[in-house]
Amino acid sequence: MVSLTGRTLGDLRSDDSPALIETMQLVLGQVQKPRANLGGSGPPGRAD
Repeated sequence: MVSLTGRTLGDLRSDDSPALIETMQLVLGQVQKPRANLGGSGPPGRAD
């Protein structure tokens, strides 16, 4: 993961580094398929 400490949105918009692109793809993948944790005693439904 890329550290975003001290970075502005403008910095991110102009950054096309491979590390940032990889991190964005990882986060967007999690947004597209969110995990649901409703409690209970069963195992998690998804293991990444």
